[in-house]
Amino acid sequence: MRPPSVSGLGRETQQSVQSAIDEDRPAYRYKRYYDDLCGCHKNTSGHPRPFIPIPNLTKAVENGCSICSVVKHGLFTALDGAINPDYGFTFAVKPQGEFNITFMKDREWATKQKFEMYLGRGQEKLNKPLDNMGNFREIHENPLSDGAIERMKELLDFCVNSHPQCCPPSDAHLPRRVIDIGDDGTNLRLYISEGEKQQYAALSHCWGPSQLLTTDRATISDRQKGINWQDLPKTFRDAIKVCHILGIRYIWIDSLCIIQDDREDWETESVKMGDIYHNAYLTIAASVSPGSLDGFLSTREKHISKEFSVAHSDFPGGLARFKIRVAPSKHQRHDIPSKIRDRYRTNLIGPAEPMEPLDYRSWAFQEKLISRRLLSFCSKEMEWDCLRCSDCECGVRFRSFWSDGWDFRNSSARQSYQGMIDFAEGYIEENDLEGLGKWKKFIYQQWRMNIVPSYTQLRLTKEMDRLPALSAVAQRLEGILNDTYLCGHWRTDFEESLAWSSGTYGSNSPSRGRLPERYRAPSWSWASIEGPVDTCFDYEDEYEPIFKVLEAGITPAGKNIRADACDGFVRVSGYLLPSTMTGSVIKIDGSQEPCHDFYPDSLFERRSGTIQRVRSVRTDETLQQPTPVDLLAVLIARPRSNTGFSDRKDTVHRKTTDLEAERWIAFLVLTSSLGHSGAYERLGIFKRVASTSLPKKWYETWPQKEVVLV
Repeated sequence: MRPPSVSGLGRETQQSVQSAIDEDRPAYRYKRYYDDLCGCHKNTSGHPRPFIPIPNLTKAVENGCSICSVVKHGLFTALDGAINPDYGFTFAVKPQGEFNITFMKDREWATKQKFEMYLGRGQEKLNKPLDNMGNFREIHENPLSDGAIERMKELLDFCVNSHPQCCPPSDAHLPRRVIDIGDDGTNLRLYISEGEKQQYAALSHCWGPSQLLTTDRATISDRQKGINWQDLPKTFRDAIKVCHILGIRYIWIDSLCIIQDDREDWETESVKMGDIYHNAYLTIAASVSPGSLDGFLSTREKHISKEFSVAHSDFPGGLARFKIRVAPSKHQRHDIPSKIRDRYRTNLIGPAEPMEPLDYRSWAFQEKLISRRLLSFCSKEMEWDCLRCSDCECGVRFRSFWSDGWDFRNSSARQSYQGMIDFAEGYIEENDLEGLGKWKKFIYQQWRMNIVPSYTQLRLTKEMDRLPALSAVAQRLEGILNDTYLCGHWRTDFEESLAWSSGTYGSNSPSRGRLPERYRAPSWSWASIEGPVDTCFDYEDEYEPIFKVLEAGITPAGKNIRADACDGFVRVSGYLLPSTMTGSVIKIDGSQEPCHDFYPDSLFERRSGTIQRVRSVRTDETLQQPTPVDLLAVLIARPRSNTGFSDRKDTVHRKTTDLEAERWIAFLVLTSSLGHSGAYERLGIFKRVASTSLPKKWYETWPQKEVVLV
């Protein structure tokens, strides 16, 4: 996919963009396997290609094959000369130029080893068929070595000089408080700014279990006079070292720049976090560090390269230099994903790579999404993300969003979020109101199916931060959507977003959340519970709301209107079916069979003749006593992936909203509120109730009525 704004750019800009696309585009569009690269080894069984025995490699080298010579020398170097003759191998060159070798014993997958080979430093390009083999970057053992520092500067300089979109706006200024690192990076003090227009970095990090250095009301005056280098936890010292290397004088660190024992100051400054990270010249992510004492400039050993040379007449000058290393695992996302909503790949529900400690943190999720430039120090290497590309220390992760597009379904949450904004800004720039309207629907869908399910799997030290830690992400979308954000939901999207369920995608059974210690959101909001949440239906499913939101509002609990609420309501009109709950079984009045697959939001207890959500059960009233509840029909679906629907492909004669047809219906389970007379509170959801199991003409028996949810 391409950002739509490309077509709306001026002629000169379009030409420069097209030039950049052409430079980024690889010479070959597909991976080339051994049978495409040389004639020594034939593919006799299609895909997957068979492994080649080591004796065959030796014979090919003796016959003078230059490519097989490179493979043999590479394996010899990587394995320190111990090439087991009982093993086999395959090799291929990817479009971007990575030469990959897989080495293992036949059908013994535990023995599998993968290596990545590339041209040595200074080696000129080779002739065909290895003409696209790359001069890839080193993964340096010491992240502060000359080579690592050079790469760090190169990543930043390339973005600064090539991506004007990634530069902070001209009116960006220093946050209220920053750490001034001085000229040498050790003369530190807390600086109270006066709105100066200066570059600054922001640190994204895990606090960890140990007490880190903070600023409070008693120490703020001392912090302004100076901060002892030895008093800083290692993560802070490492971040300051990076700033000094890159020539950035100021850095914003949350624990030092917010007065930690002043609730009013925290509320004031936390509202600004979106602007602080978004307007930072660079965000430094201490991804590998589980706490402030651990640091992130640690030694990397696993993917260090070894160099070797191969003499052959096919190479320029008769000699070529190469490097080989244990291949890093696929350069894919390693943040917690939402589900991959593709019916052909629904088994792919885990992270693509092992996650870093910072990836588990909710605040870091927000900081990652909204930062213009992100330099992440991971366990394997440095990673780079900006608004126009992703890259890494070794260079294999490079992806230009102009040429390669945004991958909304299977990408990281950051790429999905930045892509949503990029496309929307393109429509706004072109004044394409029709296109923007359609794109807004896609943003709402991504919010429900990607952002919220990803975010709610993450961890918070303080449970009351569940909404504040996502508020900056919502703030950036508000201007694009021109919509009202209410406790994790968008007013225009209420009809679909209220159909959330507790639990992660891929769980075999319903998974209850739990209530927080203090009220922070109405029961209709996913933010009212702790734990992961998800949506009812997928991208491929065809579904429509069958109720209407008439009015909604909240009362903010503090200065951040996108954070906690002290009250809230939604007034709706819909089909309300009287039912009875006995234990965990719910039966609609007039039905022969109970409804199945109830997803409860939390623990329940019976109180004053009603079922109530609770943090822990305290009463002696048994849930086994039949108790009235109500079911509000919210969504009707005709899933394309389910072959049981007789009219699943008939979109002409029978609409999805045909209440007489065979459908799935999602019902919110409601109970009478004890705190708001005449209103209802949510208990959970039935994701999929077969319409054939409902009483006949149920929609006539219980016509639509207005109810209030709190």
